[in-house]
Amino acid sequence: MVLRIYADREHFSEGHRRSLDDILKALWYPAATRAEGRAQYGVRAELFELAASPNEADLHLLPMRWQYYVDQGRVDLVYRTVEVARRARRPLAVFSMSDFEANFPIPGEDIHVFQASGYRSSRGNSNHGVPAFIEDPLARLGIGAVSLREKGPRPVVGFCGQAGASLPRHAVRLVRNKLHRLNWRLGRERWEPPPMEHTWFRHRIVEGFARSPAVETKFVLRTKYRAGVTADNRNDPADRARREFLENVLGTDYTLCMRGGGNFSIRFYEALAMGRVPAFIDTDCLLPYDGQIDWRHYTVWIDQDEIRSAPRILAEDHARISPQEFRERQIECRRLWNDRLTADGFYSHFHEHFPELEG
Repeated sequence: MVLRIYADREHFSEGHRRSLDDILKALWYPAATRAEGRAQYGVRAELFELAASPNEADLHLLPMRWQYYVDQGRVDLVYRTVEVARRARRPLAVFSMSDFEANFPIPGEDIHVFQASGYRSSRGNSNHGVPAFIEDPLARLGIGAVSLREKGPRPVVGFCGQAGASLPRHAVRLVRNKLHRLNWRLGRERWEPPPMEHTWFRHRIVEGFARSPAVETKFVLRTKYRAGVTADNRNDPADRARREFLENVLGTDYTLCMRGGGNFSIRFYEALAMGRVPAFIDTDCLLPYDGQIDWRHYTVWIDQDEIRSAPRILAEDHARISPQEFRERQIECRRLWNDRLTADGFYSHFHEHFPELEG
């Protein structure tokens, strides 16, 4: 389904191109040929087109990501955009792609807020999850298909990431978090800090699994995010830290996935892409297509208030399935990532977020 998009180009300045919405990057910077457009922008080059006026559009789109308007002090433009969309009686899509919850200030079910770090229980808008768009890790490794693991008597659980620190360092982070939350409540900070000190939260979960006889664990604990690797090469399999992460995922049955500073996990999508089942700690996460995807089918789902029982829950889930189901689940995880959670997969189904456009 091709959607006609209306957006006000006056919001945009070339110096802030990085904050431009990804759909508009394809529409406002079209490639010379169809093949080049597909190579550069994927299906976005074909599934969206510009509308000449507000009333000719299927959907209105806030041109820049929400955090741009907040950080640049241009929220007044957002209120005007909402007015234009409502006069045209069209839904408005807003993208917020940071570690912070959007907390979009204008209520209404006609406003569709897409965010990676949202909370499922949030009310006020039509809220939708957005996946972390990652490069295909199997392709980067030169692997053509999922390397299937056979079911063993005990589940093998992996985790490679930031969860280790000394108690004094945890204490410092906890105090810092509480100060940030106080300043946010007093209106001194623009963005709401996380409700917890996330490294200690992760540490507690990892320790619970490590002590449990119900599971076998393979953990590599870091004291820094991505082992302190810079953004330039952090996804390069030749880098030692990245290689250790990929080997940890591929060498285990389940990957322990829980939030970090934002209420989402990039590791969650990396595990699915490699055909591994996430052992997912749910902290009221807003997952993509949660109305269409039965997430409990693809994960071992563990609610936040069940973390003391998490190893037992995972072990019982592992025991319930047959060896054939165990193999099929790995293939299904990879297929789900490819069909719905890549950039092409997400935007191919994008119209499903707007039932008001059907018919």
